[in-house]
Parts: sequence; structure tokens; C-alpha cells
Amino acid sequence: MTALRTALHIPFRLARGLRPGRRGGALAAAVVLVAVVSGAARPVAAEPSAAAGVGRPAADPMAALTFLLGDYRCTWTDLTVQPPTTSVLTWSTRTVLGGRNRPGAGTGHGTGTGHGTGTGKASYQEMRLTGDGFAGRWVFGWNSVDAEYFSYYYDDAGTIGHSTSPGWAADGHLRFAGPYSGYGADILSQDDITVVDARHFTDRASVRADASGPWLPFADVACTRK
Repeated sequence: MTALRTALHIPFRLARGLRPGRRGGALAAAVVLVAVVSGAARPVAAEPSAAAGVGRPAADPMAALTFLLGDYRCTWTDLTVQPPTTSVLTWSTRTVLGGRNRPGAGTGHGTGTGHGTGTGKASYQEMRLTGDGFAGRWVFGWNSVDAEYFSYYYDDAGTIGHSTSPGWAADGHLRFAGPYSGYGADILSQDDITVVDARHFTDRASVRADASGPWLPFADVACTRK
């Protein structure tokens, strides 16, 4: 946390003219944060959570992510500025591709293990993130070959990234970790998601330069179903 406090005074956001609440903006400041801690932000490989995944339904792994579906009002607290600032975003998530590519569905495309025409829950969910002058997309899915969840993120600020997760851990957390790029640097980012109840979940976003460095928090998100 000492390194975090040291980095918070850097006027990176002001130099870029970024608005609070933008994942790309907070990530840009986080790039500077990690550079201060590690000496340089550099490309890294995706690293799943160290906690063992539990509770992945065998018939439909995506059932474990249904809490994301629907429309949420999310308060985004940017921890890279002092004092922290809070903005409001809308996170709206839907299943996509009409249920196709559901694990074990249909008989098309060769073996029929994941490329058929099933009508169950889709293997993919697309989240649309919107706010004041901001738009982004976050896609979630299940990789049946490697038996893990994946996500892809991109926004109109030019931030892109992908991550993986072994699933819900024994401590009740769902952690997606992987490399993100933006503002001239690559960085490892983690989203630590916890379901509070049927209408609420939280996401603690952190960054680090490589697998050996500490996770440094850069945003807290609290979402309430509309």
C-alpha cells in the first residue's frame, strides 16, 4: 500500500484528460502505478487464480455466471486518485449466439462436442458497459478444452484485454486474471468478483507487472440489479 500511496500523486489522468469511471482511464493510471513499483510495465502472460475452482456445473458451466445476466447500476470507485472518485456505470449482460456452441449440444461440425445447434444457455455472455462518454464490451465464455472460463474486454478508450478463471473458488470468489494493453503498456489485471445476494455483486480490480509482484488495487465496483 505504501507504493500505491506513492503513485497516487502522479497526474497521469489529468495529462490524458480522462474522466472518472472509465476502466481504460483507471487502467492507464494503474500502468503508472505498476511502473513505479516494478520499474517498468512489461508484457506478461495470463495467470489464473491460485485458488482451486469449485462448483462448475458439469452440464452447463455457464450456469455459474448467470448472476451477471440482466441490467445493473454499478458504482465505480477509482482508487488510483486521491481522494478516490466514484462514478456510475450501467453493466448490461445478455447471452449471445442463440445458445449455439453450448457444451455437448447438437451434432454439427465434426464430433458435435460444442458446435451444434443447441437451444440451451449460450456459451457466451456479452456485457455492455456504458457511462458518461464511455462505452465498452466484456465477453465471457467457457473453454471446454482447457476446462476454464475466459473473457475478452475492449472499450472506446483503446483498452483491450483477455483473462481466464478456473471458476468459483472455495472462498466464494470468482477471479479472472490476464494481460491487458492500453496507453503504451501491457499489464496483468485481475477482477475479483463476489456475489453478495441475488441483486448485488462486487468486483475488486487489481494490477501487477508480473506473476511475482503484489496485486495493487485500482478500482472497486459495486453493482445493484435494476
